Amino acid sequence: MKVLYRLGIRLYQKRISPHKGYRCAYSLTHGGPGCSGAVLSILEENGLFSGWRIIKQRFQSCDSAAKERQERKERDERKKRERKSGNDQSGPCSIPNSINACDVGDCIPSRKCDGPCDGPCDISTSIRALVFGIAKR
Repeated sequence: MKVLYRLGIRLYQKRISPHKGYRCAYSLTHGGPGCSGAVLSILEENGLFSGWRIIKQRFQSCDSAAKERQERKERDERKKRERKSGNDQSGPCSIPNSINACDVGDCIPSRKCDGPCDGPCDISTSIRALVFGIAKR
């Protein structure tokens, strides 16, 4: 039995895994061996029947890590798109939410205001407003 699972895991590691295009999410997130290496170790130490529960837990942890990594990737991509489209709420021209964008000029496209902002972007006025609380009128 041991020969069969060793052969199967080694075959997977040598022939299939390199062509998948991604690594084990658990290993990327937490370090250590990938799932196939971990399963091989679990089988060597505990055997198939005793190790089954541990293997199942490892795969569930890997699935959770993969979902977490995917969510993080989607969040990062969304932030990148927002920055490109000007809807980002952070950056060099951003101001705290407590200051109205109209008060410091319209150099801050990510902050929406109730009325039209007067005048062109004036970074120095924006900086004065942030530092000294002076609002542009």
